Formats: sequence, C-alpha cells, structure tokens
Amino acid sequence: MVRGLAAATVCFLGLAWSAPLQTPEQFAGFRIGSDKNLVRWDRIVEYMRQAAASSPRVKFEELGKTTNGNPFIAVTVSSPDTCRGCSTIATCSAVGVRARPGPRRRRQLIENQRPWS
Repeated sequence: MVRGLAAATVCFLGLAWSAPLQTPEQFAGFRIGSDKNLVRWDRIVEYMRQAAASSPRVKFEELGKTTNGNPFIAVTVSSPDTCRGCSTIATCSAVGVRARPGPRRRRQLIENQRPWS
C-alpha cells in the first residue's frame, strides 16, 4: 500500500513538472497589451523563472537588485547549445574587448565562438 502511494506520488510529481508552460495571457489572467492592465514586476520575474525551468532554450539570471530592492534580471532565449555556452561567450567577448588579444589568441577565440557549426 505504501509503495503504491509512493509510486503514485512520484508519477504525479513527474507529470506536474512536465506540464507545459502557460502562455503569458494565461499566467497574467488577461490579454497582454490590453488597456488598463499591467503585469506586476514580481509576476514577470516569476513567469521568467518558470520559463527557464521548463525549457533549455531559456536562461534566467538575477544580476542584482534595483534601487527599489526588486530583482534586476537578464533572460536569454536561444538554442540549448548557445544557452549552455553563454558564460564562455561572455568571457570571450570580455577578453576581446578588454585585453586586445594578439592575432593568434584572437583567431583562437573566433574559432571557438563561431555562430555556425
């Protein structure tokens, strides 16, 4: 009996996590862009976190806090491979801008960060 209940709980949780992401309209409860309706910032942040949790194509980062104490966020939407390599791309961009690498290092950075396969 206990094993059956545990198995049912695990199956239910698996189904709940694999549920598709709601559309912005479903999440907000009204049509986005409609007159006299605005989505609060905390709800936008919550939706972006859910989008990142439900898709490998979305990367959510909290960069810090605003002067009002709200989360200051960055959301990247791209292919899963690009999202996995975001930190590498940012590092290469920073090296290219700040360090002025020599021709050999520059060629190496370019080879590693091609936008095509």
